[in-house]
Amino acid sequence: MKVDKFGVASLVVGLILLVAMLHFGFMSNGVWTLEGLINAVVTAIEGGILILAVIMILIGIMLLVL
Repeated sequence: MKVDKFGVASLVVGLILLVAMLHFGFMSNGVWTLEGLINAVVTAIEGGILILAVIMILIGIMLLVL
């Protein structure tokens, strides 16, 4: 199996960004808490739903124009 270096690089960058966002956005007083992790999961789900809504709106607009 061949390993793609760009795939590995994107995986590493994605993990670093994820940990950095969790660390700076959801740690309270320098300690990881269950409440902070739950807030992180809820925020990620809300962001995903918002992105999906924008994509659906763009698809709808393109279908109306074409």
